[in-house]
Amino acid sequence: HCVHCKHKQPKDYSAGDLCPACGRQAEPILACFWCSSSGPGKFCRSCGAQFVPTGELELAVLLRRDGLPKDAIPAKLLEMSAADKDVLWGRVRRSR
Repeated sequence: HCVHCKHKQPKDYSAGDLCPACGRQAEPILACFWCSSSGPGKFCRSCGAQFVPTGELELAVLLRRDGLPKDAIPAKLLEMSAADKDVLWGRVRRSR
C-alpha cells in the first residue's frame, strides 16, 4: 500500500516504484544514519535503526558522532525544538 494515499500497489510492484494512483513514491527509499545503507520501510534492514526524515539525516549523523545510542537518536530528534535543531545545524555547517 502507498504510504501517502493508501492505494494498493500492483503485483509487479518493487520498492521505489511510483504509485499509480497519486504518482508519488509508494514506499520511499531512505538512508540510514547509523550504517549508511538505504532501503524502504521504517527501519534499516541492515542494522535495525529507525529511519529519520531525509532533511534531518545530517543531524542524526552528528548525534551518532556525539555518542548517542542508535535507538535514542530518532526519539531525540522528535522531541527537539526548532531552536535546538538550529544549534545542531550550526555545528553541521562548521564541521564541513
